[in-house]
Amino acid sequence: MEQKPQKPPGWRLALLALSLMAVAGWVDAVGYLTLAHIYTANMSGNSISLGAQTAAGPTVDVLRRGWPIIWFFVGLLIAAAFHEVLSRRTQTPSLAGLLAIEAALLVLFTIGMWLLEPHPTEHLPLWIFCILGALASCAMGVQNGSLRRAGALSLHTTHITGLLLQCADAIVLTVATWRSRSRRPQALIDAIFLASLWVGYVVAAFLGALTLFRLGPWTLVPSIAVLLLWIAVEMARPGG
Repeated sequence: MEQKPQKPPGWRLALLALSLMAVAGWVDAVGYLTLAHIYTANMSGNSISLGAQTAAGPTVDVLRRGWPIIWFFVGLLIAAAFHEVLSRRTQTPSLAGLLAIEAALLVLFTIGMWLLEPHPTEHLPLWIFCILGALASCAMGVQNGSLRRAGALSLHTTHITGLLLQCADAIVLTVATWRSRSRRPQALIDAIFLASLWVGYVVAAFLGALTLFRLGPWTLVPSIAVLLLWIAVEMARPGG
């Protein structure tokens, strides 16, 4: 059966997706370099490492690989519960509130970086790792659930494998419908949009790693500023 292209997002949702994808890439790079090479936004790599470390025997590395997964899932639960409670009581969109929760967690992570002074080249004490890893991973879990509440976008801002799959499908659909003027532009726009999300993730990861050694504990300030900007935008919208 021929796959139908998704309805392309409006400019607001497209910019929101690009922004959140960049935030995720930035935070993931900072977490990877600071927190014993674990991922705070991408749980696929952590899950593989958890299985491999467990096979090697019960060590502290098993906790280090499993800890961010737990807190990422907590973030997903927070996003789902926040949206459910708010929608039942007020019918008010919850995106601004979810982004505020994420921003607050990243602010706490920044404060923790400033107070605890972890260095990317040093092996962190376990208690510092647990605090910072929980804050960053929970923030990324909240973000991953937030875009689903923004509109009809079947995207997860930290699921790169699924993103590449959707992009490949869109490219194939573009070629398959090249002679159809009504369907070709939509499939092509989908492919370009999805590819731009991946590029944004990678570029933001590069910038996050680059600024970590220059800004130190303040490296997440640009990401937090992006979230605050979107909170203001969402609150200024009618019904926001």
